[in-house]
Amino acid sequence: MTAYPTSPQFKENARAALADGQLQKALGNVRTNFIAKRASAADRLPEFEALRDQARDLRDHVLAHLDVYLEAYERKVIESGGHVHWARTAEEASRIIVDLAKSRGARSVAKGKSMVSEEIGLNAALERAGIKAVETDLGEYIIQLRGEAPSHIIAPAVHLNQEDVEAEFRRVHTWLPRDRDLSEPESLLAEARAELRAKFLAADIGVTGANFLVAETGTSIIVTNEGNGDLSQILPRVHVVVASIEKIVPTLEDAAGFVLAQQGAHPVALFGQKAAVLFVALEVLQINFLVRDVDVATQHHFAAAGFKGQQMRAQLGQKSKLGGLAVLA
Repeated sequence: MTAYPTSPQFKENARAALADGQLQKALGNVRTNFIAKRASAADRLPEFEALRDQARDLRDHVLAHLDVYLEAYERKVIESGGHVHWARTAEEASRIIVDLAKSRGARSVAKGKSMVSEEIGLNAALERAGIKAVETDLGEYIIQLRGEAPSHIIAPAVHLNQEDVEAEFRRVHTWLPRDRDLSEPESLLAEARAELRAKFLAADIGVTGANFLVAETGTSIIVTNEGNGDLSQILPRVHVVVASIEKIVPTLEDAAGFVLAQQGAHPVALFGQKAAVLFVALEVLQINFLVRDVDVATQHHFAAAGFKGQQMRAQLGQKSKLGGLAVLA
């Protein structure tokens, strides 16, 4: 769907939201499910604050030498059989992906959660080109059915209650028995999983975001507590990664350090889980986003060690010629 700024109506919107009993009930779950569980996850990692400091320092270093690492990343992607496409605007990024889909004769796209794809209006661009985009993250799938934009970067359907989801599934999934039991969260999840399985198998292209882009290897990494991201990457013939350029890290070791630092902030921690699924792909499409694409006949692997990467940074210490590209925030 197309997003429009609502800030001019902020006061009116705020008053309406505060008076919305269903919305306030849904948001009441945030304190228990997000804040308390995040604090608990951070407490289980004594070195959490030190890791955050290291991650901040590394991020500052990368941003100061962004051109070096982006060029190194592009070289590695090309070596592994992928393609890197650079875009300066949302429109350019969407056009690149739509053109790629058309060139492959794609009729359907399975999408893992990607806030960048939301920001650039990718779904609307694909739909205008006659290509069906299906959100496969559970929260994104629910709000896609409702024609809404995400209400939170991590939990896109945090504004909804279980009853809202049940009503939406009954409205849309009309081919299923009307008397089916959807009174438990597990039954809603099972129904969504069954519906999405066919979408994964039918998709011509898979689109995901990236938590990290590794300059050392040309690797893209997603950290997920669901299997939809993995399936969006490995089942379709073509995998497209959409990411903003500041996602770059020098080495796999650095990426491992960031993953540890995320234990107190990632959805894995917010849902009280102790470990995430790391899925690493040796392919990509990039936007200034990067848009990277590849035929999926490549390897997927992950190797992690400490939080160093000094050798890679020393090797890339020289300045390169790539001009600065603005990141779409």
